[in-house]
Order: sequence, then structure tokens, then C-alpha cells
Amino acid sequence: LLYHLASNLLLRLHIDDPVNAFPVHGACGLWGCLAAVLCDWGGFENFHGMNGWECFPASSSDSTDHSCFGPEAKPLALLVWLIFVVCVILWAGGISFILFQSAQLLGLLRVDHEADEKGIDAMEHAQNRAYNFTEQQGPNSWRVLWF
Repeated sequence: LLYHLASNLLLRLHIDDPVNAFPVHGACGLWGCLAAVLCDWGGFENFHGMNGWECFPASSSDSTDHSCFGPEAKPLALLVWLIFVVCVILWAGGISFILFQSAQLLGLLRVDHEADEKGIDAMEHAQNRAYNFTEQQGPNSWRVLWF
């Protein structure tokens, strides 16, 4: 559901994402981070965090007393995950911006005029000789396929 919503949003915003990388990794990854807090398996009365079904030990010396964080910990954990998600977006976006702007300044993001006119698929990815081969004798009398 989330994947389809994000994919349709990209189409409506006229953003070209041919392999739908953002809906899969961006939107679903964001939901995965937030779902870790929102869908805590400890029930609504306690927050277990990364320990799953068990609560945290009350102290490092006493392993018998296990106390769980109360319900007030869930909003704080959600805030921590939101800060984490924002930091990841800023880091990945910042690094991508620097790399793509550098590539654009160096002229590495454009193809030549002929490839632009004919289409990059026809120029770079077409299989002009995919099945155009002949069978000939090789130098050691082995049968070799020559293109």
C-alpha cells in the first residue's frame, strides 16, 4: 500500500524514477524505521525498545530484576527515530547533491547530441548484434563463434 502511494505520488509530481527506488527504499524504509517504535511488541503499557519481548535489566549487576520503560518512553523513542530519519535524509541528500553537482559541472551527466536525438536506449543499450553470429574454425581447430 505504501509502495503504491509513493509510486503514484512520484507520477503525479512528474518525477522520473524508472526503477521505483524511492518508493521501495525511501518510503518503505521510512515506514520501517517508524514502525519499530509504533509497533513495539511489548504491548501498550510498556516500551521494550530493541530487546523485543524482554525488558531491559534495571541495572547491569542485577540480572533478575527486569523493568520495562513505561508508556512515556514511546513518544521519546519516536522523537529519536524521527531525528534519525531526518539525519539520514540530510546526509544522503547532501552527499548526493555534492556528487551530482560535481558531475554536472564536469559535464558527466549529459550525453552527446546524437545520442540525445536518437535516444540513449537505441544508442547504448540496443542489441544490434545479439544473434548475428557465424560459426567458424578457430586457430586450434576449435569451433569458435565470431561476431
